[in-house]
Amino acid sequence: MSSLASQLAQIAANSRSTLNTKVLKAAHSKSLIFEPRVAATQTYPEIYSICLEGFEELCNLDSRFAKFAQSLWSEQSQEADRTQMTAAENAALDKHVEAFLHLCGSRLRLMPTIKAIEWLIRRFRIHEFNTAALIATFLPYHTIPAFVTLLSILPANIPKEYRFLDPYIRSLTAPPRAAIVQQATNRPELLTAISQYTLDSCKYQMEYPGLISFWGGVMVEATNGLLDKYRSGRRSIQIENDNALMQQLAPVLSDAMVMKSSPGLQIASYMVVTILAAKGGLADNALTAFMDQLVHGWTPETMRPGLVTLCIISQHRSAKQLSARVTKALLKVPELASVMNQIGKDHRVDKLANGLALALVDRLHKKGDVRSLPVVNSLLLGNVLREKQIKVVYKSLLVAAHRINDQVDQDGAIRKELGTILVSLSQAGGEVGDIVRATIEEVDFDIDALELTLGASIRPKLAVEDAPEAAAEDTTPKVDKEAELAQNFEKLSKLKPQSASCFAEEPLDLLEELYSLFLSVAANETNLQKFDEAPVLSHPQAPTRLFYASFYMRLWCGSLPTLAKVAALERVKNLLKDDEFSKLDFQAVVPYAIVALSDPAKKVRRAAAELITVLGSFYQTKPSKVRRVWGSEGLYTKTAPVSWLDFDAVKALLNSVLIPSLEESLLHEDHILAALTNALESSKSKDGDKKHLSHSTRLAIFKFLSSHVVGTPLIAVKLRLLQTLNQIKSISGTSRTDLLLPLLQWWARLSEEAAQQLLAREAVDEALVNNAFVDVVVANNEAGLKLIFELINDAKVVTRNGLVQSLFGRIQKIWSSMKAETQFSTARALLTLSQGVHATASEPNAVATEATDVLHKVELTTDILLDFLESLYDDIKKATEKPATKRRRVGSSEKSVDTQSPADVSASLNKATFVLELVQESKPEQHPELLPSLFTTLSELQHLRTVVGSELGYLQSLVLGSLLAMIPAYKDSKELTIDPAAGHGDILASCIQRSSSPTRYAHLHLHGKLCPQAG
Repeated sequence: MSSLASQLAQIAANSRSTLNTKVLKAAHSKSLIFEPRVAATQTYPEIYSICLEGFEELCNLDSRFAKFAQSLWSEQSQEADRTQMTAAENAALDKHVEAFLHLCGSRLRLMPTIKAIEWLIRRFRIHEFNTAALIATFLPYHTIPAFVTLLSILPANIPKEYRFLDPYIRSLTAPPRAAIVQQATNRPELLTAISQYTLDSCKYQMEYPGLISFWGGVMVEATNGLLDKYRSGRRSIQIENDNALMQQLAPVLSDAMVMKSSPGLQIASYMVVTILAAKGGLADNALTAFMDQLVHGWTPETMRPGLVTLCIISQHRSAKQLSARVTKALLKVPELASVMNQIGKDHRVDKLANGLALALVDRLHKKGDVRSLPVVNSLLLGNVLREKQIKVVYKSLLVAAHRINDQVDQDGAIRKELGTILVSLSQAGGEVGDIVRATIEEVDFDIDALELTLGASIRPKLAVEDAPEAAAEDTTPKVDKEAELAQNFEKLSKLKPQSASCFAEEPLDLLEELYSLFLSVAANETNLQKFDEAPVLSHPQAPTRLFYASFYMRLWCGSLPTLAKVAALERVKNLLKDDEFSKLDFQAVVPYAIVALSDPAKKVRRAAAELITVLGSFYQTKPSKVRRVWGSEGLYTKTAPVSWLDFDAVKALLNSVLIPSLEESLLHEDHILAALTNALESSKSKDGDKKHLSHSTRLAIFKFLSSHVVGTPLIAVKLRLLQTLNQIKSISGTSRTDLLLPLLQWWARLSEEAAQQLLAREAVDEALVNNAFVDVVVANNEAGLKLIFELINDAKVVTRNGLVQSLFGRIQKIWSSMKAETQFSTARALLTLSQGVHATASEPNAVATEATDVLHKVELTTDILLDFLESLYDDIKKATEKPATKRRRVGSSEKSVDTQSPADVSASLNKATFVLELVQESKPEQHPELLPSLFTTLSELQHLRTVVGSELGYLQSLVLGSLLAMIPAYKDSKELTIDPAAGHGDILASCIQRSSSPTRYAHLHLHGKLCPQAG
């Protein structure tokens, strides 16, 4: 054959147009539905008519198909001939066909879909012109018969990426999954084709779970196979293989991870990335790139699996610090530490947490990003880091504390918060606290000095500065610290001397200024002495003026740096050593010294112990003349009188309770409060020590400490002392409620805004304060319980939800200790509250909710339950009585229906439901005395059902359930009898006649058990 003839033969073989009748007939017989001999005889109008039905059904299922009605399914499409179309026309048609196939993918198992594709095959010959798209659409369904049918109509020359199907085309068998995975592993073009088809489907939001599952499974197994295939012992070859693998997979995974509209695809891509990270031995830059891309594309729906993936990738990175993009993304995760803690139960999260913490610390000292501090703190305390990592992060915080400057932290807020966190971590309990303290010892670092230094760099800028000068600071160069300190001292010297106690009058602005300057000089003894001699403190007049000592007492009880507290304690200790004070009774310092002795910082406790030792030396020998009590006039406001101690009582408190406990108090912050509690609880010594306290002494100390708790304006002092006082029920007939009730009254009468200001000023927890203050009420104290209910009914108090919860919580806590009559009256009040609606409530009634909750949780006696049931009678009677001024309406059923207030009826139903539920929850078999009342209630419900127009099946079932539970008690006890004349059987019979609900069986069952006894 000549070369020209061979070329013509080759062109004819590749040509899709021919004049050969047999070839045309064979091409026309290719069909997914019909046998070839049937398909060959069909005309295009016939085919169109059959397939159009399928298309219309698809349009009904998914409106997105409708857009193809004007192109692939138009009347003109019956005349279309692709062999006669131009290249541009064929290209436009290809786009429509491929879009249609993508949309059909999720419904290939439906016959309408097969019919619709049949038209594309018969008229547009997509099996020849769009072979790749057609195979890609059917490939996820490679196990169904339709796929084998598709194989039978494919042309001889299929696209290269699908050549592996040739054996299955010849044998007309479905390819197994293993064969597809093997070919995807060995033929990059196949894996690329499947991935591209999947990405396109997701891009146009035409994906479906089956496609994502197919792609994800093939991708995971192929990736695993590629990693094994490319593994090499030679480093240079391995690097080349890794680069080749990344070039093949990275673009696909990168696109998949940012496909936000398809969370399933994102999660599937995360699985592939984890395999690459775990087995690929990839370099840090590649792993970091994957992490950046992951957080760039994740959504709230994929955030948790994304975090798991980040944890796995991080475990295979050698670099510690996370990238800026990942760090920013993690900062936006709600409750990050808690989420990571949960993930840590199944996966290692320590490297991700460590990398995040280091990155946040870096952002802190470079950019001043204060948002990072709470996150770092929660990560350190969240049990997600290992010991070595905790040490590294804490050391990085220490370094950051020194690196932060005024350019980053102009107002000092960052350094203030950082100092607070560093100290709190050093005082933390548990394993984390031990590790942090060990870290401090390793680096020989004085954490208290650092905190004071941070405070000194902050507070002087906020101290004694006038507003105009502060505004001018922005435009003038900053003076050095010594000049600034001298300027502050000069301003300090101009302040007027103060005489009033810092606990009676609270000049907050002045105190804040003095605190600020004190912090700036506390580390330097010379400057501290200069501060101490300032006229405003009135040091020389300290014996007669209260300001000096009360200032330092207030200071060491606040939330200030450790060294500042120590310096304050030493000032007062040195003051007491002055000879002038030997003539004074300084017992007013004792409560505040106790607070310092229970401070978390050991240095503060040691300084407090030295102060108490000096105090004790004043009470060795009783003086011949009664000493004047320092602070007896004006220590607190006039409305808060103090119950002062006599000499013997002060001596007993110091020398028999406090001083013997100093050694152990240095080791444990809680010891002094426990020792004080033990001393007050009993006049008998457990170890036979003769130095026990008498009843009168214990009562005097009890009143003394209680009066200081009521009088002091410091919430922290109140809380610390209440830890002891709330353990003492009463001494010699005087209960703590008698002494401390004014405290609860004061706290409850504060507005929400005022209370929050106090809490914020001293940085104490609101729930802790609420609980401690309501705990002053003991069981069976009439005045205390009366106040609780007065507060609960106070419209102003109701707005403070936390306090309301604590008040009800206290009732529940002391319930078991109440006397029977107290429980009875309290339960009656709670029932009233549970059914009430506060007049000013714009939200669901918190009082009613809390009262209901308490009644459900406490143990109710028979008398209480009986009273509750009897209270229903009047309510039901009120709801069922015919109003005097209204006539009864008679319905068509001839049953009279009274026109009643809907509110009364609803209230009666609600109360009846609540009470009967309480009876059922209270184990009715233990309260058989309720049986007559329950029958009366059942009878009343028959009247109520007439008004409501309902059988009240639920209420009747509650009554019947309780009655059935009581019957065995009547059978087993001869003392319990049922009065035959009570008519209980008649009530049941009436219920049975009227009932058509499932409770009818219960009625009959109870009637059968009751009638033999009812006679």
